[in-house]
Amino acid sequence: ASQIIAAVKAVVLSNDNHRAKYFRRTHGIDEDAPTAVCVQAMVFGNRDERSGVGVLSTRDPDSGKNGIVGEWLDRAQGHELSRDEGETLRLDSSDFVEGPALTKSIWMALEDAKKKLEAHYVEMLDIEFTVESGCLFFLEVRTTTRSPRAAVRVAVEMANSGMLSKLDAVMRVNPGALENILRPVIRRNAELLPIATGLAASAGAATGKVVFSTDECRLLELADEPAILVRSNTEPEDIQGMNIAVGLLTSRGGQTSHAAVVSRSLGKPAIVGTAEIQIDVARGVFYAGDTVVRRGDYITVDGTSGAVYAGAVETDEAPDASDVLTTLLGWADEFATMKVRANADDGTGAARAKSLGAVGIGLCRTEHMFFQPEGLLAIRRAILAEGPRERQRAIAEVEPFQRAQYTEILREMDGHPVALRLLDPPLVSFLPTRDEELSEVAQELGVSVSRLQDKITEMKEVNPLCGNRGVRIGISNPEIYLVQMRAIIEAACDLVKQGMSPVPEVLLPLVSSVSELTFLKGLLVDAAESVIGSRGVSVIYTIGCMIEVPRACVVADQLAKHADFFSFGTNDLTQSAYGMSRDDMGQYFAEYQRAGVMKTSPLSRLDEEGVGALVEMGVARGIGEKTNLVLGACGEHCGHAHGIQFFHNAGLHYVSCAVNRVPVARLAAGQAAIQGMQVR
Repeated sequence: ASQIIAAVKAVVLSNDNHRAKYFRRTHGIDEDAPTAVCVQAMVFGNRDERSGVGVLSTRDPDSGKNGIVGEWLDRAQGHELSRDEGETLRLDSSDFVEGPALTKSIWMALEDAKKKLEAHYVEMLDIEFTVESGCLFFLEVRTTTRSPRAAVRVAVEMANSGMLSKLDAVMRVNPGALENILRPVIRRNAELLPIATGLAASAGAATGKVVFSTDECRLLELADEPAILVRSNTEPEDIQGMNIAVGLLTSRGGQTSHAAVVSRSLGKPAIVGTAEIQIDVARGVFYAGDTVVRRGDYITVDGTSGAVYAGAVETDEAPDASDVLTTLLGWADEFATMKVRANADDGTGAARAKSLGAVGIGLCRTEHMFFQPEGLLAIRRAILAEGPRERQRAIAEVEPFQRAQYTEILREMDGHPVALRLLDPPLVSFLPTRDEELSEVAQELGVSVSRLQDKITEMKEVNPLCGNRGVRIGISNPEIYLVQMRAIIEAACDLVKQGMSPVPEVLLPLVSSVSELTFLKGLLVDAAESVIGSRGVSVIYTIGCMIEVPRACVVADQLAKHADFFSFGTNDLTQSAYGMSRDDMGQYFAEYQRAGVMKTSPLSRLDEEGVGALVEMGVARGIGEKTNLVLGACGEHCGHAHGIQFFHNAGLHYVSCAVNRVPVARLAAGQAAIQGMQVR
């Protein structure tokens, strides 16, 4: 009895060790969750030569292939197998090797048990067993931990065989795991040690040469060499470099920083908030503990785990979407009532989104088009213009290449809606922020460095989150929005003449009052109708507004009278509701978490109680005024199952997420609908 009591105490106490706490935290298990203790008779796999111990999976945990795989150890106990003590034998249905203990009859009994247990539990299983003097004993049966691709294959094959229904198959797979299926991964290597670890911001692995600026990215691109852009954090002007680079590493920022959000949108592996590294741009190095990494050195970033490795690490390319994944997502679409769009800023991103099953673009950030070399020069000239005429001439230079880029994305999404958000970030973000760039930019613009510095000082904002951005730009500089509107409609007209069916949706960002909406809508409609009239073709377009400040939710009924659709931008809505900026949260939020004030950032997990209530208010008031109002969301929360479940319950028609999260969102949308059916 004393042995049993001591053993039970040991198990209970182990529930409070560091490893157990870490497991509960990473798997979202309640910290107060109890543990169970199983007391049973012992059998001995080390009794004689006809004894041994084994563990098997009923299907391959990596691929999901049907058939026994596992390990066996002669004359041993279970702890010896788990610690790799002795010469283990790999178990494989396709290549059975008979031995003194693991005889053909024992193997047949295992095969029989595999079929019966899978049929009983309707699940892929791990089975621990012992053979004692030729007699087979089963010790434990548990659900197998499996890779995402195995989870998909097992669910689909079980449904196809009649073991599961389509509904159950859809519910079996964790949506969040799907993002990693279609990304490159680090090849397994037990000796691989990272030089630093940060926050895994955008899944996938990439190897490239270290660079510290967009210009350096361009030089490597010309040499056809891969670049990893290393920054303390990123600004909108870094979009060119982020587009060129194969991966991104920052020392600051969180999961919803500019670097993280844009990297996910671009489908580039990224690690952010890597506090272990210290960057010295002037010397062209960064330090990771005792490791010094210089400009041009190769590093590998694993955006799935957050690990940074020195040198070129072998990676395995992600496969194209498999037949079983296509099948599973097709079943999810059959149940889903909420559509899935993608956030994409060019034709390449749109094509990728469409191949993954997106039915439209829910957010095209048109400012990224301004950060291309030609557009950046034109917008800078407009900012430094002396008067309206000079500013108008500068802005007019933007129209041709804006039209070309709108044409590209509308053509790619022919017949599907494309929500094009007009210029959103503050104009000062288009001016250089680094001293080393001032002289080059001033020369390019034909102005003195002092004039450029004066303009930057004049436009500098104390709180850019609440500064001259969004619709405020359209009101203070209407020529920018008018050029964008004309370019959108001209692109649509050109495509209509080619026999295509473009569906442009124009999004006004940061709307807080009905007067802002009506003022700008009047200007934009006049510009659009003027183009349509001159081109002599019919183009159907809509004008909607981003709902991303609390006041917009409160006056949603007024906005609905004049808006064709709402798009809830939950990133900014969360920031404005909390009065927190994602760019500054890193300075204090870790203390919030350590103190238990907040367990997770509201920017990564939707705050249903506060921000969610604002969304529900906006939906109710908007639909109350206009029953056919189209409702969507395009914040960071749209790529996560918990956010998608909320948006489904709130009655939204679509969500829009980063391109590589489209499979995640499709599966989550199907699961949300199924859960709604089960609740009813």
